Amino acid sequence: MRNNRLYVTPEEMNALTLLKQHSSFGEIQAAGMGHDWNLLRFLRARKLDPQKAFEMLSNAVAFFKRKDMDKINSDDYLPILQVFRKFYRHGSSHYDKEGRPVGIEMFSKSDPIALFNHVTPEQVEKYFIAKHERVLKIIFPVLSEFHNKRIEQASMVIDLKDLPISKLFSGRFKNFMMMIVKLNQDYYPEILGKMDILNAPFIFRGIWSIVKTWFDPRTGEKISIHSDYALKEMEKHHFMQFYPSELGGKCQDDYQDNPGPAHQFLMDSIRNRTCYLPDRALEFDWFYQPAELHALGSIPRPLAIKGPEHPQTLLALMPDPNSQVLHHTAPLTSLISTPSLLGNNFSQSAPLPRELILSENASSPAPKISNLSQTTPL
Repeated sequence: MRNNRLYVTPEEMNALTLLKQHSSFGEIQAAGMGHDWNLLRFLRARKLDPQKAFEMLSNAVAFFKRKDMDKINSDDYLPILQVFRKFYRHGSSHYDKEGRPVGIEMFSKSDPIALFNHVTPEQVEKYFIAKHERVLKIIFPVLSEFHNKRIEQASMVIDLKDLPISKLFSGRFKNFMMMIVKLNQDYYPEILGKMDILNAPFIFRGIWSIVKTWFDPRTGEKISIHSDYALKEMEKHHFMQFYPSELGGKCQDDYQDNPGPAHQFLMDSIRNRTCYLPDRALEFDWFYQPAELHALGSIPRPLAIKGPEHPQTLLALMPDPNSQVLHHTAPLTSLISTPSLLGNNFSQSAPLPRELILSENASSPAPKISNLSQTTPL
């Protein structure tokens, strides 16, 4: 049985109710951003202030309209991927001990300044928007199914080893970082669960007070700075067999290929030029309430390319979560010639029933099964 109920505190429930009573809330719904899980992200980012959350949502709706999300969701990112692999080493590696995907940013082996000699700022922004969309609509649903609990945040590891501090203050690098920070905080809030900055030089700690102003205070609280690889600390939060060997772990997979349970689905999405799973029932089941699905008729859906007949069959494509064997990963460079693992038949399956649960002592995580009797259904 899926552990996919959405739990909220009484304070969150009250804020959610007030937000939905806003006179212009229909605009948020029409944009496809009015489902409870999404609203709670924006509310939490604004300390449960309904008015501030509505303003933030309105700005996000306007931003996504300007960016033409239909085109972003269906663009061919293979050419730009090759450029990023050369000049900006980043990706993801499996998941941490909380089940969250682990993002890797190797600034020490990247040259974002040179990146802009090959791509425009607009192309870079579109690339990161699509990357965030795939996190929300592919990685989170697949990992939620894999761990049988809602996975709604990511863990980030950034390596600054041998990075010249002067680069942090160069115009292009600062603009690059500010673009990513703004995208994360303003339009995809509460996706970051934890960030560890490794190998920070001594002088970096001195200028952190300046760099920290780039982040929202709530985001800043999630960031830890380390002067080395901090392996003892990393072992507390990460499985070393899934943690990149470049950072002191045992995983030999190339994080740029995004190894882990969602790997093949990401490969297929890039090949098929979509930011969605081939069967969105899995996304709907973990992140939407049944009543909210009626509003999806106004959201442009991708063509059904290939997919399993029922979301449960996705499990057959995932490795055993209890297995100590590393997940097989095909290199991203073989993307064009890699055959799809998905079948040829597609049918939209109805999501399993779910309800919003009011919990007296729950924040984002769901209470343990033994505490379910203490919760009150909406």
